[in-house]
Amino acid sequence: MQLLAEDGTYTADDDWPVDLHDDQTRLICRYYDGCTAGDLDVLREALHEDGIHYFLAPNPGSAPVRGREHLARYWRKVAGMIAARWVVDAALTMGEQTVVEWTMFW
Repeated sequence: MQLLAEDGTYTADDDWPVDLHDDQTRLICRYYDGCTAGDLDVLREALHEDGIHYFLAPNPGSAPVRGREHLARYWRKVAGMIAARWVVDAALTMGEQTVVEWTMFW
């Protein structure tokens, strides 16, 4: 679960604050919240219809997962199987690009 403060910052386990004042970072944090909860509605809102998630081989899911609906259902399945929790540790936005550092706990 994201810990959103009144000042617009997000803190992962009282650690590094992430500024949520830009829409892109808020959307990314919402996406990871959806992954953690396995919430199809949140994931559908956060994902682009043509989104593709690539995995590094030799992970068991090393084939790309393509499309909003397939990705949403994939993360719901993963959340149910391993009870994972994703958090955004840091984010940097410049223009239309955002880079995040994230952690997955399970």
